[in-house]
Amino acid sequence: MPTRLVVTGQHRHLVHPALESFGLVPDEDLEVEPGPDLARTMARLLDRLAARLAEARPARVMVHGDTATTVAATLAAFYAGIPVAHVEAGLRTGELDAPFPEEANRLVVDRLATWWFAPTAHAAETLLAEGCESSRVHVTGNTAVDAVLAMHARVAGRPLGHWSDQLGRLATVGEGREWAVVTAHRRESIPEGLRGIAEGIRRLARRRPDMAWIVLLHPNPAVREVLLPALEGIPEVYCLDSLTYDLTVRLIGGAAVVLTDSGGLQEEAPTLGVPVVVLRDQTERIEGVAAGWLTVCGTEPEAIVTAAEAVLHERPRGTPLPFGDGRAALRIVEELS
Repeated sequence: MPTRLVVTGQHRHLVHPALESFGLVPDEDLEVEPGPDLARTMARLLDRLAARLAEARPARVMVHGDTATTVAATLAAFYAGIPVAHVEAGLRTGELDAPFPEEANRLVVDRLATWWFAPTAHAAETLLAEGCESSRVHVTGNTAVDAVLAMHARVAGRPLGHWSDQLGRLATVGEGREWAVVTAHRRESIPEGLRGIAEGIRRLARRRPDMAWIVLLHPNPAVREVLLPALEGIPEVYCLDSLTYDLTVRLIGGAAVVLTDSGGLQEEAPTLGVPVVVLRDQTERIEGVAAGWLTVCGTEPEAIVTAAEAVLHERPRGTPLPFGDGRAALRIVEELS
């Protein structure tokens, strides 16, 4: 069955480099520029997606995750009477505003979907408890794991100098020393939580000057306005703009620890054997906590320091993860064919 890959414009600086890494070219870009007002962004997304679906009339719409694009595409398809397949279904924190608005997005998408592709058995159990039809709930693993494993096989061990145009001075000073990767962007953390995260990284850099602390900056101006002034000028801290996907995977795979409030990195880093300090008060990926790969610490500076120091001291390596084996996409295709 022919497929069409549509991007909306949300997170363009992140999506297009990732697609290019796999030789994927979108069939359409709806060019919706995201903004700080969630309602207006959602209205623009819904308007353009509804128009496109009315024109194309696909047999089904496939969405992934919990972004504004995901929920808008689901709503547009529902209004048009087109069935929806949700990849990465069933994740929950149980707190409607954490993460915000992603937890609400997940609930809306899973309520309206026709097929649910859960990354883990626990996620599938959640869907069944919510009343989803059992014959249409499938445990597949996560396609994000497929992607990170495929890319890591290409770049593992490649010298950082290969990416000197993106890394600057880090391309030379990074070799031969340990590094940590840090990402932070959650809306509910702006600004106070981000200030706490920045202070935690400052303290860690002072305690561990032998390490490079690599902060991957999110394009959201509200995030950068907090993190950059707090972290610039610290020799051990490297604040980098959006990187290509291959370099991002290389940095994550070679890190001693990842500190993040991202959902996906909680799966991707442990898949590559790297423990994660979760800069949130709760996680929807409790399997990673149970397996020993994730430490949830929140955004209070000293809690961040304590959690990161414990990981760096103990060098934990958890039990095998349930998030996928690199064959999620094949399972999804098989179920839909």
